[in-house]
Amino acid sequence: MQLRGSAPAMTRLRLLLPVLAALVLLLAAVAVADDGAALLEIKKSFRNGDTALHDWSGDGASPGYCSWRGVLCDNVTFAVAALNLSGLNLEGEISPVIGSLKSVLSIDLKSNGLSGQIPDEIGDCSFLKTLDLSSNNLEGDIPFSISKLKHLENLSLKNNQLVGVIPSTLSQLPNLKILDLAQNKLSGEIPNLIYWNEVLQYLGLRSNNLEGSLSPDMCQLTGLCDVKNNSLTGTIPDTIGSCTSFQSERMADLSIFRDLSNNQLTGEIPFNIGFLQVATLSLQGNKFSGPIPSVIGLMQALAVLDLSFNELSGTIPSILGNLTYTEKLYLQGNRLTGSIPPELGNMSTLHYLELNDNQLTGFIPPDLGKLTELFDLNLANNSLGGPIPENISSCVNLISLNLSSNTLSGVIPNEVARMRNLDTLFLGNPGLCGYWLGSSCYSSSHTQRSSISKAAILGIAIGGLVILLIILGVACWPYSPPAVKDVSVSKPDTFASASSIVHPKLVILNMNMALHVYDDIMRMTENLSEKYIIGYGASSTVYKCVLKNSKPVAIKKLYAHYPQSLKEFETELETVGSIKHRNLVSLQGYSLSPNGNLLFYDYMENGSLWDILSKAADNTVMEMVDPDISDTCKDLGEVKKVFQLALLCSKRQPSDRPTMHEVVRVLDSLVSPGPLPKPAQPPASQQSSTAPSYVSEYVSLRGGSSLSCANSSSASDAELFMKFGELGQFCTSIRELFKAEESFFVVLLSHDPGLSTTP
Repeated sequence: MQLRGSAPAMTRLRLLLPVLAALVLLLAAVAVADDGAALLEIKKSFRNGDTALHDWSGDGASPGYCSWRGVLCDNVTFAVAALNLSGLNLEGEISPVIGSLKSVLSIDLKSNGLSGQIPDEIGDCSFLKTLDLSSNNLEGDIPFSISKLKHLENLSLKNNQLVGVIPSTLSQLPNLKILDLAQNKLSGEIPNLIYWNEVLQYLGLRSNNLEGSLSPDMCQLTGLCDVKNNSLTGTIPDTIGSCTSFQSERMADLSIFRDLSNNQLTGEIPFNIGFLQVATLSLQGNKFSGPIPSVIGLMQALAVLDLSFNELSGTIPSILGNLTYTEKLYLQGNRLTGSIPPELGNMSTLHYLELNDNQLTGFIPPDLGKLTELFDLNLANNSLGGPIPENISSCVNLISLNLSSNTLSGVIPNEVARMRNLDTLFLGNPGLCGYWLGSSCYSSSHTQRSSISKAAILGIAIGGLVILLIILGVACWPYSPPAVKDVSVSKPDTFASASSIVHPKLVILNMNMALHVYDDIMRMTENLSEKYIIGYGASSTVYKCVLKNSKPVAIKKLYAHYPQSLKEFETELETVGSIKHRNLVSLQGYSLSPNGNLLFYDYMENGSLWDILSKAADNTVMEMVDPDISDTCKDLGEVKKVFQLALLCSKRQPSDRPTMHEVVRVLDSLVSPGPLPKPAQPPASQQSSTAPSYVSEYVSLRGGSSLSCANSSSASDAELFMKFGELGQFCTSIRELFKAEESFFVVLLSHDPGLSTTP
């Protein structure tokens, strides 16, 4: 059935088709004429255009220009769609006629010798998506007309001589993904509005003259930001831990790094920087002061750590030895003191270790000989003493060894002398001798001994006299025990407003949790609901959480809350991260949040240590004793008493914990065989008389009841470990049960069911 009126409509359509075709041809002809003429004008602006663009000839009236070098046309309209003249060594200026290419989508003039200013007419190329003018000699300001290019996705002006400020109007480009203005002479501050561009994937501003401080708004940028080699001042924002602009959210993209080096940033390196999951952390060439945050030792993804040429002080954290995937460690040019941690020998993939130009003392640790992948070891310009370790020769790939300007002494090992391809520097160590320096060790050592013998004897005599006087003074000084402070655990009922707290971030240390974020954990545990609680500790509550891969983890929530307890949380992270033991579960991640500071551990189904002591077989209990002392500690009863004592002192409520007097009585029962005495609280005046003399003296020296478990209501596991570790040194009757620190640390941590030991 044919619809009425359809025939006239079809007739009109047939009549319109020739008209439309003619209109298209007319527009194409106009475009051909305009684009062809514009290309010839552009060629005239290049001083060497006749040579570099020799095939650009004719009047430009025909579409033959579509075959010219670097020109790409639309297949229908024959309008210029792309102009690529990169790498042709063109000289001259960019002609304003370039704005006549109305349909061009891409202009690429990089790697030439172009000079002059960027013409304002570039903003007339309204369909432009890519503009690359990098690696030229362009001068002047960045034209504001670029802000009219609403389709622009890629703008690269790097490596020129551009001056002035960064136009804030660039933030109005809705489709801009790449903005690279690096290696120019731009000045002023970075416009905050740029950070709020939701589609911007890369902001390259390195090697300019930019000033001002790092804005907290930079964390709004979802892409990457590079501000290396500028004149930025101030401190690193505390919110950097939540910045995605300095890291990659995907574990597969950890090779992407961010760089704040060579600015004028000051202050301490913030603790929250440990929340960045980056492969390279470079802060070199600034004015950072204070210690190196120990939390950096938990950034397992780091391949390069560069903190060189700052004003950092303090010691090198031993926890840096946990960075087993780090290839480059640069700490030179600071004010670091103390000795070189032997734990650095655990960095098995390390290629470069630069510790020169500091104030390090002590010996060179022989553990550095385990770094078999090391290429460069530089310890120059410190105050290191002692001999050169022979096992440095185990670093078979070592190419450069610089130990100059220290106080090293002794013979240069022959093993080091025989190493191939080794550029070695020993200058500035007058105490060294041997083949390398062309001096005999026998004559010099004999002369040295004879010349210092009298001075050594006199020094020893004076030192001994001073020590004796100090001992006598301490013994005769009247002692008055310090006042006991009542410290209690406080759990805040309210938190800061949501606007003042950065969105919590989960730092992943184990691939088991690689696909999870903080919100996932909260959703799986219903915001840490009570029904997921599996136990309590003296300073924490433990929850069970089943991950997306159906594997459970134990979540330890500390009672001290964010952000008041950053220092305490950092201390616990350092302690847990640096201690390894077969009966300790591994740390899988951590987080700071309004819900409390969270630690994520492996979940074990073995119950608590109390269950093991009361139900397990005797051999299971003995397996928890450190193997170094288990051969000398055969009395199962003594072991159980000490373990039970440790558990009592880690009770959740202070009132449930024994006093120090009761602790002394329990330990006294181990000295005098017999049943475990029933704790009793005598008057304070009688407490010191009931304990063995050596224990009473220890309690008096340490402050008496200040070590009471009941009074240590806020004592953490690590603090209890230290107190009982010291007290255990005086309890010789238990056959040095606390000789190994790890043994007692296991006792304290294992009271939480979620952190239970592996029998």
